[in-house]
Amino acid sequence: MSNTLLSPTAITREALRLLVNNLVFARSINRQYDNQFANSGATMSGKIGPSLRIRMPNRYLVSTGAALQLQDTTEQYQTFTVSTRKQVALYFTAEDLTLTIDEFAKRYLETATAQLANQIDYDALQCAVSVYNNVGTYAAGVPAGGSKAFLNAGALLDCFGVPRDGKRVAVVGPDTQAALVEALKGLFQSSAKISEQYESGEMGTGLGFKFKMDQNVGNFTVGTRVASADYTVDGTQTEGASVILITGTTGKTIKAGDRFTVADTYSVNPMNRQKTGKLAWFVATAAATEVTGTHYSVPIAPAMIASTSNPYQTIDLLPANGKAVVFAGTAAGNYPLDIAFHQDAFSLVTADLEVPNGVDFAKREVVDGISLRIVRDYDINNDSFPCRIDVLYGVKCIRPELACILIGNVA
Repeated sequence: MSNTLLSPTAITREALRLLVNNLVFARSINRQYDNQFANSGATMSGKIGPSLRIRMPNRYLVSTGAALQLQDTTEQYQTFTVSTRKQVALYFTAEDLTLTIDEFAKRYLETATAQLANQIDYDALQCAVSVYNNVGTYAAGVPAGGSKAFLNAGALLDCFGVPRDGKRVAVVGPDTQAALVEALKGLFQSSAKISEQYESGEMGTGLGFKFKMDQNVGNFTVGTRVASADYTVDGTQTEGASVILITGTTGKTIKAGDRFTVADTYSVNPMNRQKTGKLAWFVATAAATEVTGTHYSVPIAPAMIASTSNPYQTIDLLPANGKAVVFAGTAAGNYPLDIAFHQDAFSLVTADLEVPNGVDFAKREVVDGISLRIVRDYDINNDSFPCRIDVLYGVKCIRPELACILIGNVA
């Protein structure tokens, strides 16, 4: 009886199944397969290229009275770049294709796709640096291991109008998960839930979030900027600006990802534009430039929009000259970056790669929002069958107001 060879479709779909199952953070965010990139659109000339624009939800002002008060619609967009190419190269023989798909997956695909998934997941988690809202005491090396940290994170998300629709997720590192399970194992849980936590060592669902552990949750080392009291707002700031001017100690660094508040500048709820009672957080989106002497120009998010007539208002008052700028964390401190978010805060987009002709086999499949391509050819020089597994993708924090960083223990 002749052997039946595994088909390219079976191999590609099994690789995709393994890849998708190995993603943690990336599985918890908005994953889009964009048909603008389909049919080799990401690689062929004359197509849309490596970028696309994602339309953000529109906001409007509510008017009072019977008189019609028309207002313009100002579309908001995010530019999404799909240019990260990752691949795993391996080889297998024609005889290997006579294995069952389970044997073939165990021998070849499991390790390859696990490495690929880990890289995608790691890249996705780097988006946490773009999130400005955060809670915590910035205790170096101390995980956010109690209920208060996540209750505070949930309250902050509520203040920003984040839906409670079952799509809130908390992705935490191993140390945070261990601390959480220990601290909360007997609180407000049925015996079945406590048993599940004990047996799996995982938090599960609680405190308003679906908890997931991800080893790719990293630490962030803040800049060398010194005591927060040494920094103040420098001059009059511009409405709608994404750069703030501050003054402080010279010769220090303010890194992308450094977060700070400004005295007397509060955040507003994006739906009703009422002051939340919480100081507005800003995040440096790039390393600050030391303009002259002690003066720094810091690119930030969100933009400073204080006008009550602007539906995209972010703060109640523009930062005033001389107001204290308070940075989070001590100079050069290193802190874990656990994150709580709604799945629409981040997006992962994959694109089709061209399927070449004239090779031993080539196949592309899309499963659960991920497009993956496998190509195998014959190398006559070495009498071998090299194979490659490729993914082309982009990942971005498109709605940072739907996320919150948890830094260290919350007293």
